[in-house]
Amino acid sequence: AELEGMRLLEAFAGLLGEWRRAGAVLCKMAKIHALAAQRELPTAPVVYRPIPGRSGLLAAQGGGGAT
Repeated sequence: AELEGMRLLEAFAGLLGEWRRAGAVLCKMAKIHALAAQRELPTAPVVYRPIPGRSGLLAAQGGGGAT
Protein backbone atom coordinates (compact mmCIF):
# COMPACT_ATOMS: atom_id res chain seq x y z
CA ALA A 1 0.00 0.00 0.00
CA GLU A 2 2.91 2.34 0.61
CA LEU A 3 3.96 2.49 -3.03
CA GLU A 4 0.52 2.29 -4.61
CA GLY A 5 -1.04 4.61 -2.05
CA MET A 6 1.39 7.41 -2.76
CA ARG A 7 -0.40 8.02 -6.07
CA LEU A 8 -3.57 8.79 -4.11
CA LEU A 9 -1.96 10.73 -1.26
CA GLU A 10 -3.25 14.12 -2.43
CA ALA A 11 -6.81 12.83 -2.85
CA PHE A 12 -6.70 11.13 0.57
CA ALA A 13 -5.36 14.27 2.25
CA GLY A 14 -8.17 16.25 0.61
CA LEU A 15 -10.75 13.76 1.88
CA LEU A 16 -9.42 14.02 5.44
CA GLY A 17 -9.54 17.81 5.19
CA GLU A 18 -13.16 17.72 4.02
CA TRP A 19 -14.10 15.46 6.92
CA ARG A 20 -12.43 17.80 9.41
CA ARG A 21 -14.14 20.87 7.92
CA ALA A 22 -17.46 19.01 8.20
CA GLY A 23 -16.83 18.52 11.92
CA ALA A 24 -15.54 14.94 11.94
CA VAL A 25 -13.05 14.05 14.65
CA LEU A 26 -10.42 11.52 13.66
CA CYS A 27 -9.32 9.13 16.40
CA LYS A 28 -7.90 5.68 17.00
CA MET A 29 -10.22 2.66 16.85
CA ALA A 30 -9.09 1.81 20.40
CA LYS A 31 -10.80 4.99 21.64
CA ILE A 32 -14.06 4.05 19.91
CA HIS A 33 -13.86 0.55 21.38
CA ALA A 34 -13.28 1.92 24.88
CA LEU A 35 -16.30 4.23 24.58
CA ALA A 36 -18.51 1.43 23.23
CA ALA A 37 -17.45 -0.91 26.05
CA GLN A 38 -18.79 1.55 28.65
CA ARG A 39 -22.39 0.51 28.02
CA GLU A 40 -24.39 -2.22 26.35
CA LEU A 41 -24.95 -1.52 22.68
CA PRO A 42 -28.51 -1.57 21.29
CA THR A 43 -29.55 -4.63 19.30
CA ALA A 44 -32.30 -5.45 16.85
CA PRO A 45 -33.34 -8.65 15.11
CA VAL A 46 -32.26 -9.20 11.52
CA VAL A 47 -34.87 -10.54 9.12
CA TYR A 48 -34.93 -11.26 5.38
CA ARG A 49 -37.54 -9.21 3.55
CA PRO A 50 -38.20 -7.59 0.18
CA ILE A 51 -36.94 -4.03 -0.24
CA PRO A 52 -38.71 -1.75 -2.75
CA GLY A 53 -36.62 -1.36 -5.89
CA ARG A 54 -34.48 -4.43 -5.15
CA SER A 55 -34.97 -8.01 -6.31
CA GLY A 56 -35.14 -10.89 -3.90
CA LEU A 57 -34.92 -10.81 -0.12
CA LEU A 58 -32.32 -8.76 1.72
CA ALA A 59 -31.19 -8.80 5.34
CA ALA A 60 -32.77 -5.85 7.16
CA GLN A 61 -33.52 -4.67 10.67
CA GLY A 62 -36.77 -6.27 11.68
CA GLY A 63 -39.17 -6.41 14.56
CA GLY A 64 -39.81 -3.46 16.81
CA GLY A 65 -36.51 -1.70 16.20
CA ALA A 66 -33.53 -1.25 18.47
CA THR A 67 -33.69 -2.29 22.11
